[in-house]
Amino acid sequence: MQIQPAMVLRCSACGNFMYMITRGSGWSWLAVFWTDGMVAAGKSVGDPKLAVCPHCKTLHWTESLEKQGEVHCAEQVWEDGRKTLLCSLPSVKDYRSLLGNGVTGTRERDARVGLMWKYNDQRRRESSKAPGPSTAERENLVALARILDEEAGGALLLKAEIMRELGRFTDARTLLKRSPAGGDPELREAIDRLSRAGDTRVRKIDRHLHHR
Repeated sequence: MQIQPAMVLRCSACGNFMYMITRGSGWSWLAVFWTDGMVAAGKSVGDPKLAVCPHCKTLHWTESLEKQGEVHCAEQVWEDGRKTLLCSLPSVKDYRSLLGNGVTGTRERDARVGLMWKYNDQRRRESSKAPGPSTAERENLVALARILDEEAGGALLLKAEIMRELGRFTDARTLLKRSPAGGDPELREAIDRLSRAGDTRVRKIDRHLHHR
């Protein structure tokens, strides 16, 4: 299966190559949108902020890695006969370690969003019997809601989704009313509908991929 485009990065720890999926105009038609803001195709998340090198297992902020160019299919030979390998996504332990080390600002936000997504992965299958947010999940959601900049694009919708997942449905709908009308109508409708239904689970959003 072709995956395109994919950005090749060089690991600053071991020097080997990895690639991450980007949400460009040629991205896979298999992309799935979720109410918590994650966009994924298969096991790949588009434009991950954090990634683990598949060669040496070092955790990186992707923005800090040296970009090598794009490839258009998985695991293709890049340089010196070495293959690029798909970067791995951080584990719950990785995210919690970063947060425990005191990251701040946008990096704290990105780590908490990533942790939210990772926790929600256990509930993405329709058949999942996983329970609602644990104490640790709820603590992360509350901390994320607290640091979101409500003036930034999409922040109010994300905060509304957090309130919904916490079971605070009235708060979720109040935030939806405050969010800009021209934002993301499909996400807004999904959060509103699920809040009215008393549903706290992360859900797919039924829509086509919007090209950037």
